[in-house]
Amino acid sequence: MTTSMARDPVRVGGALVHTQADRDLAVAQWLLLSAPDKDAALDQWRTTRSAVLSCGSLFTAVALPELLVHAAAGTAVHDAVADFLRETVAGPVVYDFVSRRYHALVPPSTARLWPAVLRTACAGPGELLTVPVPGQTRPGGGRTYWATSMDGPGALCLLRDVALVALAGQARVQDRGGS
Repeated sequence: MTTSMARDPVRVGGALVHTQADRDLAVAQWLLLSAPDKDAALDQWRTTRSAVLSCGSLFTAVALPELLVHAAAGTAVHDAVADFLRETVAGPVVYDFVSRRYHALVPPSTARLWPAVLRTACAGPGELLTVPVPGQTRPGGGRTYWATSMDGPGALCLLRDVALVALAGQARVQDRGGS
């Protein structure tokens, strides 16, 4: 990931349009600011498609079990879940195959404010999160993928929206007789 990959934006009508590759590059540079070791994170993205980043300064993450997200979405189908998340949290969400959790990236203040929703957790300052390389939006390229991409540097989910998804999933699980 070098800045030489960036291209000048294209003017369409009166607006400047940036390519997805340019947005991914800008997001990568922003995310790397939270890496404990930038060079190691870049190497991890190159070799495993996922890097370990530190929560607490630029963002933190709310971990939502796939059970809750799939219940709230009414499906476990990747594309349908991604559509649901784009409509409801309108921000970046990472899926981790190892933990079987969705991680909504939220402002760092969320760690102090996160409501107690069963089965969820909000990462505190300094906790580590495995994050896919920007642009990795489909399963199959590593441990993690972006269920919903980050639109640009600092574009995060709102606490309220993530809490509503968690609560909706919890209610549906309880309605089905789960605990």
